[in-house]
Amino acid sequence: MADIRAVYRQFSPAPLGAGQENLYVDLDDVRGNAGLVRRMAEKIRLSDEPVYQVITGYRGSGKSTELWRLTRELTEPQDQDHQKYEVVTLRAVEVLDPAEAAGAKLADVFEVGVLRELILFTGGQPTELMTMTREAIVAEGLPVGTAGLARCRKEAERGYARNVLEEHKPLLKRVAETGQVPRSTDTEPVLRDLLASRTVLLYRNDEEWYDLNPAVRHLV
Repeated sequence: MADIRAVYRQFSPAPLGAGQENLYVDLDDVRGNAGLVRRMAEKIRLSDEPVYQVITGYRGSGKSTELWRLTRELTEPQDQDHQKYEVVTLRAVEVLDPAEAAGAKLADVFEVGVLRELILFTGGQPTELMTMTREAIVAEGLPVGTAGLARCRKEAERGYARNVLEEHKPLLKRVAETGQVPRSTDTEPVLRDLLASRTVLLYRNDEEWYDLNPAVRHLV
């Protein structure tokens, strides 16, 4: 039986750090930014002047994790011909080390099918998945089963419903039906608000497309 306290820490929504390389999932292709870390590192190596680069993205999209990977590439370059850099990082929050739960197996944490349902319900958002898993552990203990899943769904639907105003619903319906948003001066402010609140999710494959957060589909 897994240690419930250790498993709870393992599902931290905080960015990955040193010693967690085995948890990283390469999403370059679906994000549409292949080779992001390599390109950022090359700009630093090739420039004679200070380089200023900004990574943007919505909350939980992996910005801090990519900065950690950039740090590793600069301090421990894969190409031995590249210069090694000393990197100073500033973090707003110090997080717990989830390595204590290294021995936990998914079979100890989730009942059959529950993990897949949680992933689908979060719309593929890693931070949301970690947060909901923690909430389910607090509510139900281990393993997380259908009762914990139902509680997560109810709480998420209740929380996201507060973000949805009546004037949002025509655009939400359009997203649900087509996966696209007509961009205009009228829709742009609404779309930005819905993306910022993660009520609408933006995906990048070969082309950009949108979908509703599963927690608001019942409202449309």
